[in-house]
Amino acid sequence: MKDESRHRDQILARFVSAPPIEQAHIFVGSLRGTRRTQRQVRTQCLTALGTYAADNGVTRILLESCSQDKQDRAAVVGALAAKAATDRVRVMIDRPTSHELLWAADLVAWAYGAGGAARSAISPLVTVHNLH
Repeated sequence: MKDESRHRDQILARFVSAPPIEQAHIFVGSLRGTRRTQRQVRTQCLTALGTYAADNGVTRILLESCSQDKQDRAAVVGALAAKAATDRVRVMIDRPTSHELLWAADLVAWAYGAGGAARSAISPLVTVHNLH
């Protein structure tokens, strides 16, 4: 969404009028007041995602490819393994433009982070998991 600055309102309105998803889960960790690194908090969030998936009948996790693919996959698969769910939940990593669900996740994350009207627009779809 950072590249869509001129058209964000239109994109958000189209998304909200016909969302390609029924729900979104945002896992939020904190760096503030800690000595943790961004990588540690990212791992915490991805581990929570894997645990949530294993506990709630999810069959596929699709992650956007980035420079941290190996660590991201290890965090999710580790959480699934701890729940004996690696045979039930498939983990995939793909290019940002490869799938509509990655675009939807990007939009939801942007709107949540932007706050205000953007966050309010997507709030009916979103469950926030605050991690400590």
